[in-house]
Amino acid sequence: DDYLVRGMEIPRRSVDEYEGASDELRALYDAFAAGFNYFLETHPEVERRVIQRVEPWHTLALIRFKYHHNEFLGYAGLRRDHSLRALERARGDDALDRMAGPGDPGTSLAWPDGVLEPNGERALGSNEWAVSGARTASGSPMLLINPHVSFFGLSTYWEVHLESEEGLSFSGQTRFGFLLPYMGNNGHLGWAYTDNYGDHGDLYLEELGPDSTTYRYDGEWRDLTTWTETIHVQTSDGLEPREFRFGKTHHGPILGLTEDGRPLAVRLAKLDEGGWFEQWYGMMRASSLETWRASVALLNVPYMNTMYADRDGNILYLYTHAIPRRSPDYDWSRPVPGSDPGTEWQGYHDLDELPQFLNPESGYLQNTNSDPFMATE
Repeated sequence: DDYLVRGMEIPRRSVDEYEGASDELRALYDAFAAGFNYFLETHPEVERRVIQRVEPWHTLALIRFKYHHNEFLGYAGLRRDHSLRALERARGDDALDRMAGPGDPGTSLAWPDGVLEPNGERALGSNEWAVSGARTASGSPMLLINPHVSFFGLSTYWEVHLESEEGLSFSGQTRFGFLLPYMGNNGHLGWAYTDNYGDHGDLYLEELGPDSTTYRYDGEWRDLTTWTETIHVQTSDGLEPREFRFGKTHHGPILGLTEDGRPLAVRLAKLDEGGWFEQWYGMMRASSLETWRASVALLNVPYMNTMYADRDGNILYLYTHAIPRRSPDYDWSRPVPGSDPGTEWQGYHDLDELPQFLNPESGYLQNTNSDPFMATE
């Protein structure tokens, strides 16, 4: 996991996002970190296992680790054996044998269990419903979420009622370490999420030059961006520093090798741009369907089945996703040739192009972790 995080440049990307944020958002990141650090300063009895001080960009790195690393790499098709081969080459010796036990290639959250290929359905998942006022005793819409998440670990939810001195009031839930609640309701509207599995990541088969410092693209050779980093690896003798080599093309970081040794670069929607908290902040402050949709249209939160209801009586289902515009001439369920300009993404599909249902005649919407064809309306 450390190897993949360094290859994805999650710290660097997160620092860049923080430094490029608006003054308003950067002030929120600063305050969030200051709250953590004040607690640490006033509670010296709390054990510090790794982090001694929380930085404002840490919450942005946590978002990328939770989603892009833990989930989206696997959805794009990257598998454990791909990256173990790349890890062995990056170290250049028997590091692979030393880092994994006999007969056990090691485990990683980057390849979640229970996800069928390609983009299949899980055996279980979260549930969300929206019911119009025409079907309720009160005449008001209802919005419900049963998230089916773990009681432990990074997926743990906690409930929060956020009140600001500037008039923002929001009740909802979030995950430990996130800057903001990410689903719930204010006095005007609310939304809920279940995971979905649209195709928002790709693997590129790259052709490297003889010395592995260049790669072929459109009949020419481009310089491969390379760097080295030191990772401290736990061994029976304690933490040992080891140096690893990394490389990336304009498609993304090389994080795997095929069985015949061909490099696999990974491109994930919105990995570089980020903007999750920018979008949620706008959604939390929205007072109408129109202003809420304007924030969702950023598609900085690059996935989620989204269920919505408001006090005006609207109910809405959105198959929210940052889906790249791709040429239909390629089989995108498999790695595509990185040297072919025809495999470049051409932006993203707009929100209005995604599957959605607004105020169905049934007065009822329901979804699990499923595709739009399995939604009820």
